[in-house]
Amino acid sequence: MRAAPRYTGWPTSTGSACPSDAKASEDDGVPGFVSVSPSRDPDLDPGFVGEIQAVYLLPEYWGQGVGQLLMAAGLRRLGEAGYHEVTLWVLETNWRARRFYEAGGWRVDGSTKTDSSRGFRLAEIRYCRCRSTA
Repeated sequence: MRAAPRYTGWPTSTGSACPSDAKASEDDGVPGFVSVSPSRDPDLDPGFVGEIQAVYLLPEYWGQGVGQLLMAAGLRRLGEAGYHEVTLWVLETNWRARRFYEAGGWRVDGSTKTDSSRGFRLAEIRYCRCRSTA
C-alpha cells in the first residue's frame, strides 16, 4: 500500500504549488484518498494556513495504517508548499474520525459551522495543528 500523489497544483500566495489529492493505491483498486488545499475559511489566511479538505478510506481498510499513510502524505505536501499550520473540518458526531485526528495531534480550535447544502443540517467542528508536531 502506498500513497501516490496526483498533482493538480495551483499557486498559493507564497508562490508554492499544492496538489489537490493523493490516493492510496493497491493492485485491485484505490481504497482511499486525501485532498489538500490552501485554507478556504474566511477567518484564516490561505497564504499561511493549509487545509485537509477530505480523507476517505473504505471501511475494510480501517485500522491498518492506511489512513495514517494518507494523512502523512497530505501533511507532507502541505509542508512542501510552505504551510506550517493546517486545519480540517469534521462532522461533530463522527467520533471515529475525531479519535483518529486527536491521536494524530489534531486539536479542536473552537470554530464551528453548519452545512445545510443537502437539505438538512450537519454540524461541523474545525481541528488544527502545527505541521511541526507531525
